[in-house]
Amino acid sequence: QIWVTGGNVSISDLLINYTNSSLYSIYVQSAQNFEVVDGWIDGRVIVLNGQNASLVNVSYGMNNVDAEKGQGRIYRKWKYGAIARNRDGAPMQGVQVSIYDSSGVNVVNLATGASGETEVIYLTDYVYKNGARTYYNYTINATYQGIVKTHNLVLHDNFVDDIFDFSEFPVQSPG
Repeated sequence: QIWVTGGNVSISDLLINYTNSSLYSIYVQSAQNFEVVDGWIDGRVIVLNGQNASLVNVSYGMNNVDAEKGQGRIYRKWKYGAIARNRDGAPMQGVQVSIYDSSGVNVVNLATGASGETEVIYLTDYVYKNGARTYYNYTINATYQGIVKTHNLVLHDNFVDDIFDFSEFPVQSPG
């Protein structure tokens, strides 16, 4: 069992195989923010007292997580990254990638590097609160020299290779 109290707590590469159905394998009581990145949980998770727990790239049974009604929130998140390529399939540096939620609010702005890739970020799949899941959808705009490419995204797993094809552009010259 993991009992989480106080401060910000982040755990990575977590594997829990705890099948005692009468006890919780993770109990988040008074941590300001609790995060698990990359893991597998076979057991129960509960979040209490208005706390937040983020589970990023974590597999678990949907019925094994709970947030005390009106008190806690569980954020299911996945990894996301964009890739920009020209008509020859070569990477494109300097493509601006803007991510918007379903309300049109800008979540984050990224730019592709020399590899044509953005940094990998975490995007929310859903928030579990008061016994219900609120799912998120995203609109992703990749812009280069006034050309905008748009993808609509619903996450249910990691998506680190969202490819934007800028076939209007040949190989980029250095500098």
